[in-house]
Amino acid sequence: MTVVLQNVIDAISLGGLFALAYFLQHLVVLVAGARSKSITFLSELGGFFTWGELRIPKLQLTTIGGAAILQI
Repeated sequence: MTVVLQNVIDAISLGGLFALAYFLQHLVVLVAGARSKSITFLSELGGFFTWGELRIPKLQLTTIGGAAILQI
């Protein structure tokens, strides 16, 4: 009986988390508006590293480096 009760409590908690996430997303849309806005965030990552004929985007290298650090 306690296992069934624990499963019900877990399901209610999960449902509550989905409801909270839904509420927060719609609150942001209500406050900030539904239209997307562009910002210039770290515009220096928009460039390229060149190595001979090869052009490597800085953002791609940053993403790969960040993922490698998170793996450690």
